[in-house]
Amino acid sequence: MLELIVEHQAGIPLLMKPLSGNSSDAHEFGQVVKDHIAQLQTTYGTTYLVADSALYNADNLQKLAETQIKWMTRVPATLSEAQAALAQADPQTMAPLTAGYRYHGLTSTYGGVAQRWMLVYSEHRHAQAQRTVDKQLLKQGQREVVAFQKLGRMTFACEADAQQALATFTQG
Repeated sequence: MLELIVEHQAGIPLLMKPLSGNSSDAHEFGQVVKDHIAQLQTTYGTTYLVADSALYNADNLQKLAETQIKWMTRVPATLSEAQAALAQADPQTMAPLTAGYRYHGLTSTYGGVAQRWMLVYSEHRHAQAQRTVDKQLLKQGQREVVAFQKLGRMTFACEADAQQALATFTQG
């Protein structure tokens, strides 16, 4: 794992530090914010921090709020508030962004920090996700057919044994 901060126009590394493969991204991001961002902001006039979703936790957001730096990251879909926003999202009511994309703006105060979220819908990604779900459902259906055929070939000593095997099959 490599901790890397780059300059935005030319992509020149400003900080590069190898990390242990056993370290946590979320913790390491917090340390970078604590140790280096204020110095980089003073030295280089840093105005924005862009990071992956590992940055997004309550502790790191508090550290970012203390620096007064603007930041952008992906909100993890494992967050219950994000799951609720995704469940309520309706692409038909979202505002057009560009060809094939729509968006909806939201506000949040996760971790005690006021934030603006942007939910983006992509027609291309939706079609790709639908194909993935269809493929997974087909595989699951095929596994169930094979298991049912195996159950149908079994012989049972009595009706009670057959009912028990059927109950076990339907639970699985």
